[in-house]
Amino acid sequence: SANWETKPFSYVVRNLTENATFVCHVSYLNREMSLLIPVVTIDKPQKVSDIVATKTESSVTFSWEESENEVNNYFVGYEVAVTRESAADYVTEPPQILNVYNNLSRDPHVTIEKDLLTPFSVYKIAVVAKFEAGRSEDQVESYTTGETVPDPPTYDPSDLAIEKLPGTETYYTNLKIDAPRAATIK
Repeated sequence: SANWETKPFSYVVRNLTENATFVCHVSYLNREMSLLIPVVTIDKPQKVSDIVATKTESSVTFSWEESENEVNNYFVGYEVAVTRESAADYVTEPPQILNVYNNLSRDPHVTIEKDLLTPFSVYKIAVVAKFEAGRSEDQVESYTTGETVPDPPTYDPSDLAIEKLPGTETYYTNLKIDAPRAATIK
């Protein structure tokens, strides 16, 4: 067996000229050598096609055309993020992330079933095609449930009474706001 150790080296070269050949000079065992290194560039992967939302009585399905392998770049799968937020601009809750897709799957659709659909909501999906050498840009689509968003709740400030509970530093109010409740989807 040989009694020597090899160490891998890596170099970063920036601003390569596309489809050119570079010469790399190395020294090994006190011998000078030149290696010709051809550079082949790969274009950034294409975005997935437009996303289409299809509603049925029991679900909403987002679908897009399948991505395919590109020349010298193997298609790995999709990264998908689905969020839900209120369609009412006066509601300030943060978007809710829905775990409805197994990332890096090659399945070109996502279905949100009836039990995850909430009235007065906007569902947003972002899809990225992931390849061995890079990722596409996000393709984003939104779907708004069909209900008309009610006006924000109102109250008459003269009806507001704030009282202190005896013997404490706790305050309470008699404020009651009449706001429409979300109906369930049937």
